[in-house]
Amino acid sequence: MKAVIFTEGGEGSGFGHVLRCSAIKSAFEEAGISVELLVQGDASVARVLGRRGYTASAWREGCAVRSAEGADIAVIDSYLAGPSVYRAIASAVRHCIYLDDNGRIAYPRGTVINYNAYGPAMRYPRRPGMEYLLGPSFAPLRREFLNVPDRSVRRQVHKALVLFGGADCAGITVKVLEFLSDSYPGMRKTAVIGAANRGADDIIRIGSGNVKLVRGAGPAEMRTLMRDCDIAFTGGGVTLYELARTGTPAVAFCTAPNQERN
Repeated sequence: MKAVIFTEGGEGSGFGHVLRCSAIKSAFEEAGISVELLVQGDASVARVLGRRGYTASAWREGCAVRSAEGADIAVIDSYLAGPSVYRAIASAVRHCIYLDDNGRIAYPRGTVINYNAYGPAMRYPRRPGMEYLLGPSFAPLRREFLNVPDRSVRRQVHKALVLFGGADCAGITVKVLEFLSDSYPGMRKTAVIGAANRGADDIIRIGSGNVKLVRGAGPAEMRTLMRDCDIAFTGGGVTLYELARTGTPAVAFCTAPNQERN
């Protein structure tokens, strides 16, 4: 059996789609399914996934059908592809799966996954040939977050974790670190610097004293950092579900309109 996954990401849009599709790719591989991950983006994707973890492709521009030929399953995770691209891919495979956060388009026949907490409340059209998997139990977490021991929430906050994704397009990491350094100088702070974070120099400047900087944290290290801190400051995207899985209290910032309901 063969699967192909289509998604997008990069410095301007972040890496939420890329990371959740990478988790799906790993799950397919563990099930013995041959899978290819196609990402339309920029060079920063390679710094997140590694050059061998995906195939760079302008799949939204007409080559998607050719890439899907011979596949049994296609997964599409996009905010930019038009309905005609979805229909073309769906017609080329036996079954199509769509990751959706906001009912973006009328999807062709297949399975819609909306793992967000608000997913079950969304009114998707009930049509023949459509299946809906809704709610956090369907979240495509990376394998390191599948089996996590329970934790106790500490009453006192001594250690904070600041993580705003691979790009931090809104530049919030610097602002949070400045606030914590000024208001809570005794608190130990760890900031995760993403591969495409354009404010890295400013973060390093703040990183003297009681701030530890972590670059390029893999999923296992990220899980350890989450479980080790008392509170996390994060965006409202896919990382929020990893924090929930590790039982980590979080202050979440809405950095994009699609995060509001999270």
